[in-house]
Amino acid sequence: MTAGFRPSIRGIFHCSSRSHVDMIWIMSARQIVHTLKKDGPAKEVRHLLLNLENGPGAATLSQLINAIETPIAAGTQYEMGQKADEVAEVWRANEEFKYTSDNSPAFDSLKNTIALAALMGHTFVYDARYKSQRDLIGEVPLSQWPGMTPKNGGGYLYAFDGMKIIAEPTLPPNHGISMEFKTPQQTLTVMKKIAELRDTVGPRVEFLLGGDQSL
Repeated sequence: MTAGFRPSIRGIFHCSSRSHVDMIWIMSARQIVHTLKKDGPAKEVRHLLLNLENGPGAATLSQLINAIETPIAAGTQYEMGQKADEVAEVWRANEEFKYTSDNSPAFDSLKNTIALAALMGHTFVYDARYKSQRDLIGEVPLSQWPGMTPKNGGGYLYAFDGMKIIAEPTLPPNHGISMEFKTPQQTLTVMKKIAELRDTVGPRVEFLLGGDQSL
């Protein structure tokens, strides 16, 4: 394991007046306040991040979209928490974004997921495919990690949950499976076909992350 890696990760729940709860991962002075996603053809994932490197009295709120971080506002930690709620509500109300949860993380491209993990202080990913006699844990620099290689014309999407990256196979664009079903039996049949085809693309894999989260 990398020198300086401290896997002391704990979660704080940030509650707003909307009664939904968002996990903020304390990896460093950087925190994820909200993650929202838009489904459909215009699929997109957005994150609202809080930077407390200068203390709670001088917090900075930023947005991370398509691996690009853009500052939004600065103020106290409380003020920036309130501002994050406001921005998230605008995205939800005006742009059809939805809040995500720990039970249903937002899957995104490899590039965007690596950017988020890096901002949270991670610098390495542990991938068993890279184990060797000289590297018994398969430690790969996060910036150089290629992710998974899909088969059968499919792809992969990735999600960051604070401690690891989850890689999930996606169906080929022209998979030929009809998504129209009306009965429970038809639903089970379609779900079985989807699972079988995903298995031909590759496995679902979880990769632990590491690095100096004090950065």
